[in-house]
Amino acid sequence: QGDKIIVFSDSIFCLRYYARLLQRPYIYGDTKEWERQAVLSTFRRPTNEVQTICLSQVGDAAIDLPRANVIIQVSSHFGAR
Repeated sequence: QGDKIIVFSDSIFCLRYYARLLQRPYIYGDTKEWERQAVLSTFRRPTNEVQTICLSQVGDAAIDLPRANVIIQVSSHFGAR
């Protein structure tokens, strides 16, 4: 449908699981900066090349993703965002 989706998870285990299950890129604390920028840059484009990305708590730190219009939070600790 053209939605840009971010899947958030505080659990790296859950993040990796869903990213691999959905075959989507994911970013977490150990992701190299160049890889992080490549994923975010591709996600920001208006194309449908990358429509969904998975983010850990690194997504809380001032990442500008204005194209994202759907947020899904996967919580294993009953946390709130």
